[in-house]
Amino acid sequence: MVSAEELRLHALISSISFSHSQAICGSLRVTLVVGAVLVAIPIYRKIRALEDKVEKTAEVAVEVIDTVAEAAEKVAGEVAEAFPENEGLKEAASRIKTVADAIEEDAEKAEALIHKVDEITKEVDSVVGPIIDVVMKESGERGVIDEPKRKEMDNI
Repeated sequence: MVSAEELRLHALISSISFSHSQAICGSLRVTLVVGAVLVAIPIYRKIRALEDKVEKTAEVAVEVIDTVAEAAEKVAGEVAEAFPENEGLKEAASRIKTVADAIEEDAEKAEALIHKVDEITKEVDSVVGPIIDVVMKESGERGVIDEPKRKEMDNI
């Protein structure tokens, strides 16, 4: 027969063991989350740097397209004026102007889209930036990231 004292001792050992395993599991979860965030930070920075390059390239492309469309429209107008008696040439020049106008409109829409994406990116950065700062500060205080690694991550 098991005595009442042995039952209490067994219950106490079981509760201590359960509490200890919960603490280990909770600690493991925190470590995994912090690790995932520390891995995500350099990835996020690389994506942002790539996004900035793509945005600048798109802005230049839109400007070039807009300039070419304006030049084509101007040339088409000059050709139509220079040869008023040639109906076929005037009609072709009119079509070129119409296409150039449409291209200019599309370029303006693309530019507006680029600016909207830039606004959204700034909003995301305003939310994510402080989180990254806190995580970097916390991980640095614990010695998780050494100074050369931090400088490398900041340059990404």
